[in-house]
Amino acid sequence: MALDRLLRSPLAERFDFRILHQESAAGGLDVALLRRFVGEIRGHAPAMVHVRGLGNEGFHGVLAARLAGVRRVLVSVHGTQRDLVAVPSPARRAVVTRVLEPATLRMAGSVTTVCAAAARRPFLDPVRGKVLGVVPNGVPLPDLRDRARVRADVRAELGIPAGDVVVLSAARLAEDKGLGDLARAAALLGPEPAWRLVVAGSGPDEARLRAAFEAAPYVPVHWLGTRSDVDRLMLAADVFVLPSWSENMSNALLEAMAAGLPVLASSVGGSPEAVGSAGVLVAPQDPAALATQLARLLAADGERQRVGAAARARAEQHYTVDHMSRRLGEIYDEILERT
Repeated sequence: MALDRLLRSPLAERFDFRILHQESAAGGLDVALLRRFVGEIRGHAPAMVHVRGLGNEGFHGVLAARLAGVRRVLVSVHGTQRDLVAVPSPARRAVVTRVLEPATLRMAGSVTTVCAAAARRPFLDPVRGKVLGVVPNGVPLPDLRDRARVRADVRAELGIPAGDVVVLSAARLAEDKGLGDLARAAALLGPEPAWRLVVAGSGPDEARLRAAFEAAPYVPVHWLGTRSDVDRLMLAADVFVLPSWSENMSNALLEAMAAGLPVLASSVGGSPEAVGSAGVLVAPQDPAALATQLARLLAADGERQRVGAAARARAEQHYTVDHMSRRLGEIYDEILERT
């Protein structure tokens, strides 16, 4: 999604982007993938290679660029497997975090992050001199004049009465996204003020999370699965919640702010710098605090309107696609000017 936005941004008018596609995770060292990447990079003969992300895929991309003879290699850090709570193979995570991610960063010529919090993390200390700064994610700004129409259409599709207060969660259904904490917070709230939850996403812990919300009988929950129209859901909602245990710079959080939604998020990673004073932050894994702040937003339409307007203004000022492409263009220029 972020790549598509970049290719439609003003930056695409300045640079001739060539995209290398990887259809699936590489697993271990994938010699065939590496050979293909090397061949494609040599064929394009780029002035610079930009690799998005660490992990196994980032490792293959940077190694291929080096083998193809490219001197200027930029790695943008969007996350690390260090942050994952539940992983299928702890041994594989150890290999990724102790071998592949450090090797990827060592082979990189330059490094950026998506938030200042990520730039301060200790795992970047060995390559501190390569870190050129922060390139925050950028999101489109929806036309809020469409809100009333989209709100009515989406609520009719989902069978939600027009006057109900709707809280939206759009995230991978995994333990570390904090939906279990939201379920426990919901169980602490009584029948008033009335609200309902809309969940967009899928993931390994969906069954467990569905069971957790059964302990919150006053809250109807709409489990929508993976959706391609989260932007419409945001225009139809009243509050956005992201109680994650860890984040870098959440696109969903920025999209909610751009849609003029008041956001209730945990104060982890880049979320505090994204939200600033234009939202509500709570400590991670604290259902009681989450319940308190959620109840406050549910009970006061005026407060929701005020916080939502501040969130939209902050997104306009700092987190548009134009902001992202302008900052990335500065990074590209700095790298390309080097001899």
